[in-house]
Amino acid sequence: MRVATLKEQLQDASRGTFSLAADALDVSGVKTLIETHLGGTFTVSGAKPNVKELTVEGVGTIDSMQNRPVKVWFSTDAAGDNVTGILIAYQTSGWSIKTNFLKFDGDYLHKYSTFTSLALALSARPEDHTETTYGMGVGVYVSVDSKPLFLHACLPLKELNEQKADITIRGDFTGFSLGDLSKLAGFISGYTFTGLLPSTIPLAREFELRCARFVINPTLKFVTAVGLEVRSTHPWVLIKDKFQFDYLDLTFMMNTPGASKGPQPFSRTGRAGADKADPQSVFSCSRPRFHR
Repeated sequence: MRVATLKEQLQDASRGTFSLAADALDVSGVKTLIETHLGGTFTVSGAKPNVKELTVEGVGTIDSMQNRPVKVWFSTDAAGDNVTGILIAYQTSGWSIKTNFLKFDGDYLHKYSTFTSLALALSARPEDHTETTYGMGVGVYVSVDSKPLFLHACLPLKELNEQKADITIRGDFTGFSLGDLSKLAGFISGYTFTGLLPSTIPLAREFELRCARFVINPTLKFVTAVGLEVRSTHPWVLIKDKFQFDYLDLTFMMNTPGASKGPQPFSRTGRAGADKADPQSVFSCSRPRFHR
Protein backbone atom coordinates (compact mmCIF):
# COMPACT_ATOMS: atom_id res chain seq x y z
CA MET A 1 0.00 0.00 0.00
CA ARG A 2 1.15 3.52 -0.77
CA VAL A 3 1.45 5.91 2.15
CA ALA A 4 -0.83 8.35 0.31
CA THR A 5 -3.54 5.68 0.20
CA LEU A 6 -3.15 4.94 3.91
CA LYS A 7 -3.47 8.64 4.76
CA GLU A 8 -6.76 8.79 2.85
CA GLN A 9 -8.07 5.79 4.79
CA LEU A 10 -7.01 7.33 8.09
CA GLN A 11 -8.77 10.59 7.27
CA ASP A 12 -11.95 8.71 6.34
CA ALA A 13 -11.88 6.78 9.63
CA SER A 14 -11.88 9.83 11.90
CA ARG A 15 -14.29 9.23 14.81
CA GLY A 16 -15.67 6.19 13.03
CA THR A 17 -14.30 2.72 12.31
CA PHE A 18 -10.92 1.88 10.83
CA SER A 19 -10.60 -1.46 9.06
CA LEU A 20 -7.60 -3.14 7.45
CA ALA A 21 -7.93 -6.29 5.37
CA ALA A 22 -5.27 -8.96 5.73
CA ASP A 23 -3.86 -8.42 2.24
CA ALA A 24 -4.26 -4.64 2.11
CA LEU A 25 -0.58 -3.83 2.77
CA ASP A 26 0.86 -6.62 0.63
CA VAL A 27 3.14 -7.61 3.53
CA SER A 28 3.23 -11.35 4.19
CA GLY A 29 3.69 -11.01 7.95
CA VAL A 30 0.73 -8.64 8.23
CA LYS A 31 -1.43 -10.96 6.14
CA THR A 32 -0.64 -14.01 8.29
CA LEU A 33 -1.09 -12.07 11.54
CA ILE A 34 -4.51 -10.67 10.65
CA GLU A 35 -5.77 -13.96 9.19
CA THR A 36 -4.53 -16.00 12.16
CA HIS A 37 -5.62 -13.83 15.07
CA LEU A 38 -8.05 -11.19 13.82
CA GLY A 39 -10.44 -13.10 11.60
CA GLY A 40 -9.13 -11.65 8.35
CA THR A 41 -9.76 -7.97 9.20
CA PHE A 42 -8.15 -5.70 11.78
CA THR A 43 -10.80 -3.34 13.15
CA VAL A 44 -10.60 -0.29 15.39
CA SER A 45 -13.85 1.31 16.55
CA GLY A 46 -14.07 4.87 17.81
CA ALA A 47 -11.02 5.50 15.67
CA LYS A 48 -8.78 8.47 16.37
CA PRO A 49 -6.26 8.60 13.52
CA ASN A 50 -3.12 10.70 13.39
CA VAL A 51 -2.39 11.20 9.72
CA LYS A 52 0.97 12.87 10.33
CA GLU A 53 2.32 10.11 12.56
CA LEU A 54 0.53 7.30 10.68
CA THR A 55 -1.18 5.90 13.76
CA VAL A 56 -4.73 5.16 14.80
CA GLU A 57 -6.12 4.35 18.22
CA GLY A 58 -9.49 3.37 19.58
CA VAL A 59 -11.11 0.16 20.83
CA GLY A 60 -10.54 -3.36 19.56
CA THR A 61 -10.92 -7.05 20.39
CA ILE A 62 -8.54 -9.98 20.12
CA ASP A 63 -9.10 -13.41 21.63
CA SER A 64 -10.09 -12.99 25.31
CA MET A 65 -9.19 -9.29 25.33
CA GLN A 66 -12.61 -7.80 24.59
CA ASN A 67 -13.15 -4.13 23.80
CA ARG A 68 -9.71 -3.02 24.92
CA PRO A 69 -7.87 0.22 24.08
CA VAL A 70 -5.79 -0.47 20.98
CA LYS A 71 -3.27 1.49 18.96
CA VAL A 72 -1.52 0.69 15.69
CA TRP A 73 1.63 2.23 14.26
CA PHE A 74 2.34 1.95 10.51
CA SER A 75 5.92 1.64 9.27
CA THR A 76 7.18 3.02 5.97
CA ASP A 77 10.22 2.69 3.73
CA ALA A 78 13.05 5.21 3.94
CA ALA A 79 11.50 7.40 1.27
CA GLY A 80 8.16 7.46 3.06
CA ASP A 81 6.32 6.24 -0.03
CA ASN A 82 5.22 2.72 0.87
CA VAL A 83 3.78 1.11 4.01
CA THR A 84 6.04 -1.73 5.13
CA GLY A 85 4.37 -3.10 8.27
CA ILE A 86 2.43 -2.57 11.47
CA LEU A 87 2.81 -2.68 15.24
CA ILE A 88 -0.38 -3.23 17.27
CA ALA A 89 -0.78 -2.79 21.03
CA TYR A 90 -3.85 -4.04 22.90
CA GLN A 91 -3.84 -2.53 26.38
CA THR A 92 -4.67 -4.93 29.20
CA SER A 93 -7.10 -4.28 32.05
CA GLY A 94 -4.49 -5.27 34.64
CA TRP A 95 -0.91 -6.48 34.69
CA SER A 96 -1.27 -9.87 33.05
CA ILE A 97 -2.04 -11.28 29.60
CA LYS A 98 -4.07 -14.46 29.27
CA THR A 99 -4.89 -15.40 25.69
CA ASN A 100 -4.91 -18.72 23.87
CA PHE A 101 -1.59 -17.88 22.22
CA LEU A 102 0.33 -15.85 24.85
CA LYS A 103 0.39 -15.73 28.62
CA PHE A 104 2.39 -13.25 30.71
CA ASP A 105 2.32 -12.40 34.41
CA GLY A 106 3.55 -8.83 34.81
CA ASP A 107 2.11 -8.06 38.22
CA TYR A 108 5.59 -7.22 39.54
CA LEU A 109 5.85 -4.38 37.00
CA HIS A 110 3.13 -2.52 38.84
CA LYS A 111 5.54 -1.60 41.63
CA TYR A 112 7.54 0.51 39.17
CA SER A 113 5.84 3.88 38.88
CA THR A 114 7.53 4.29 35.49
CA PHE A 115 5.09 1.87 33.84
CA THR A 116 1.52 3.10 33.42
CA SER A 117 0.01 0.02 31.72
CA LEU A 118 0.76 -3.33 30.12
CA ALA A 119 -0.13 -4.33 26.55
CA LEU A 120 -0.17 -7.30 24.21
CA ALA A 121 2.12 -6.46 21.28
CA LEU A 122 1.69 -7.82 17.76
CA SER A 123 4.36 -6.99 15.21
CA ALA A 124 4.76 -7.48 11.47
CA ARG A 125 7.32 -4.90 10.37
CA PRO A 126 10.97 -4.57 9.31
CA GLU A 127 12.05 -2.83 12.54
CA ASP A 128 11.38 -6.06 14.47
CA HIS A 129 12.40 -8.37 11.61
CA THR A 130 8.85 -9.71 11.62
CA GLU A 131 7.63 -8.53 8.21
CA THR A 132 7.64 -12.06 6.78
CA THR A 133 6.79 -13.99 9.96
CA TYR A 134 4.84 -11.95 12.49
CA GLY A 135 5.87 -11.70 16.13
CA MET A 136 3.95 -11.60 19.42
CA GLY A 137 5.05 -10.25 22.75
CA VAL A 138 4.53 -7.76 25.54
CA GLY A 139 4.76 -3.99 25.81
CA VAL A 140 4.50 -1.23 28.36
CA TYR A 141 3.43 2.39 28.27
CA VAL A 142 5.66 4.96 29.95
CA SER A 143 4.64 8.57 30.60
CA VAL A 144 7.36 11.11 29.81
CA ASP A 145 6.55 14.81 29.98
CA SER A 146 2.86 13.78 30.21
CA LYS A 147 3.11 11.95 26.87
CA PRO A 148 2.60 8.18 26.54
CA LEU A 149 5.46 6.25 24.95
CA PHE A 150 5.21 2.59 23.97
CA LEU A 151 8.02 0.06 24.34
CA HIS A 152 7.72 -3.61 23.45
CA ALA A 153 9.47 -6.94 22.95
CA CYS A 154 8.67 -9.85 20.63
CA LEU A 155 9.00 -13.16 22.48
CA PRO A 156 10.52 -16.38 21.12
CA LEU A 157 7.94 -19.03 20.28
CA LYS A 158 9.13 -21.26 23.14
CA GLU A 159 8.47 -18.47 25.66
CA LEU A 160 5.01 -17.35 24.59
CA ASN A 161 3.38 -19.12 27.52
CA GLU A 162 6.21 -19.28 30.08
CA GLN A 163 9.03 -16.78 30.15
CA LYS A 164 12.41 -17.67 31.67
CA ALA A 165 14.95 -15.65 29.70
CA ASP A 166 15.49 -11.91 30.13
CA ILE A 167 13.06 -9.76 28.16
CA THR A 168 14.35 -6.51 26.61
CA ILE A 169 11.46 -4.11 26.13
CA ARG A 170 12.55 -1.37 23.72
CA GLY A 171 11.22 1.72 22.01
CA ASP A 172 12.91 3.75 19.25
CA PHE A 173 11.78 7.32 18.73
CA THR A 174 12.24 10.21 16.31
CA GLY A 175 11.38 13.84 16.87
CA PHE A 176 10.51 13.42 20.56
CA SER A 177 11.85 16.59 22.15
CA LEU A 178 12.95 16.41 25.77
CA GLY A 179 14.21 19.93 26.25
CA ASP A 180 16.84 19.40 28.93
CA LEU A 181 17.78 16.04 30.41
CA SER A 182 15.63 16.39 33.53
CA LYS A 183 12.63 14.83 31.77
CA LEU A 184 14.46 11.51 31.57
CA ALA A 185 13.51 11.06 35.20
CA GLY A 186 10.11 9.98 33.85
CA PHE A 187 11.73 6.66 32.95
CA ILE A 188 13.26 6.01 36.35
CA SER A 189 12.00 7.79 39.43
CA GLY A 190 14.62 8.68 42.02
CA TYR A 191 17.35 9.35 39.47
CA THR A 192 18.56 12.79 38.51
CA PHE A 193 19.86 13.71 35.07
CA THR A 194 20.52 17.38 35.66
CA GLY A 195 23.98 18.92 35.92
CA LEU A 196 25.72 16.17 33.96
CA LEU A 197 26.87 18.61 31.27
CA PRO A 198 28.00 22.21 31.69
CA SER A 199 25.35 24.66 30.47
CA THR A 200 28.10 26.52 28.61
CA ILE A 201 28.24 23.74 26.02
CA PRO A 202 25.68 24.55 23.27
CA LEU A 203 25.21 20.86 22.60
CA ALA A 204 23.79 20.40 26.09
CA ARG A 205 20.88 22.83 25.81
CA GLU A 206 18.25 20.63 24.24
CA PHE A 207 17.91 16.92 23.48
CA GLU A 208 15.71 14.46 21.61
CA LEU A 209 14.96 10.94 22.85
CA ARG A 210 16.23 8.26 20.48
CA CYS A 211 15.84 4.98 22.36
CA ALA A 212 14.72 3.56 25.70
CA ARG A 213 14.96 -0.03 26.87
CA PHE A 214 14.20 -2.02 30.00
CA VAL A 215 15.62 -5.46 30.72
CA ILE A 216 13.14 -7.54 32.70
CA ASN A 217 13.92 -10.82 34.44
CA PRO A 218 10.65 -12.79 34.58
CA THR A 219 12.10 -15.37 36.96
CA LEU A 220 13.40 -12.90 39.54
CA LYS A 221 10.47 -10.60 38.71
CA PHE A 222 12.19 -7.25 38.54
CA VAL A 223 13.84 -4.81 36.14
CA THR A 224 17.55 -5.60 35.96
CA ALA A 225 18.71 -2.72 33.73
CA VAL A 226 17.57 0.44 31.98
CA GLY A 227 19.19 2.11 28.98
CA LEU A 228 18.40 5.53 27.53
CA GLU A 229 19.84 7.19 24.41
CA VAL A 230 19.45 10.87 23.57
CA ARG A 231 20.91 13.23 20.96
CA SER A 232 21.43 16.99 21.13
CA THR A 233 19.34 19.02 18.72
CA HIS A 234 21.82 21.88 18.21
CA PRO A 235 25.35 21.84 16.76
CA TRP A 236 28.41 23.01 18.65
CA VAL A 237 30.13 25.61 16.47
CA LEU A 238 33.74 25.98 17.55
CA ILE A 239 34.88 28.16 14.63
CA LYS A 240 32.08 29.80 12.68
CA ASP A 241 31.80 28.49 9.11
CA LYS A 242 34.90 26.40 9.68
CA PHE A 243 34.58 23.74 12.38
CA GLN A 244 31.65 22.27 14.31
CA PHE A 245 30.21 19.17 15.96
CA ASP A 246 26.76 18.41 14.53
CA TYR A 247 25.44 16.64 17.62
CA LEU A 248 26.23 14.96 20.92
CA ASP A 249 24.95 11.46 21.75
CA LEU A 250 24.43 10.42 25.36
CA THR A 251 23.82 6.85 26.52
CA PHE A 252 22.71 6.24 30.11
CA MET A 253 22.87 2.78 31.67
CA MET A 254 21.36 1.91 35.05
CA ASN A 255 21.69 -1.52 36.63
CA THR A 256 19.05 -2.81 39.06
CA PRO A 257 17.32 0.58 39.25
CA GLY A 258 15.96 1.34 42.68
CA ALA A 259 18.29 -1.18 44.31
CA SER A 260 21.78 0.01 43.34
CA LYS A 261 23.65 2.74 45.16
CA GLY A 262 24.01 4.70 41.95
CA PRO A 263 27.49 4.74 40.36
CA GLN A 264 29.32 7.87 39.25
CA PRO A 265 28.72 8.88 35.63
CA PHE A 266 31.68 8.61 33.29
CA SER A 267 32.62 9.85 29.85
CA ARG A 268 35.12 8.89 27.22
CA THR A 269 37.23 11.91 28.10
CA GLY A 270 37.13 11.71 31.91
CA ARG A 271 34.89 11.49 34.94
CA ALA A 272 32.44 13.90 36.49
CA GLY A 273 31.23 14.10 40.07
CA ALA A 274 27.60 13.31 40.75
CA ASP A 275 24.94 12.43 43.28
CA LYS A 276 24.62 8.83 44.39
CA ALA A 277 21.36 8.68 42.45
CA ASP A 278 22.97 9.59 39.13
CA PRO A 279 23.16 6.96 36.35
CA GLN A 280 26.20 5.84 34.43
CA SER A 281 26.54 7.80 31.24
CA VAL A 282 28.62 7.58 28.08
CA PHE A 283 29.14 10.71 25.98
CA SER A 284 30.05 10.74 22.31
CA CYS A 285 30.15 13.49 19.69
CA SER A 286 29.61 13.31 15.98
CA ARG A 287 32.61 13.51 13.73
CA PRO A 288 33.65 17.13 13.47
CA ARG A 289 32.65 18.91 10.30
CA PHE A 290 35.15 21.13 8.50
CA HIS A 291 33.94 23.81 6.10
CA ARG A 292 36.05 24.83 3.16
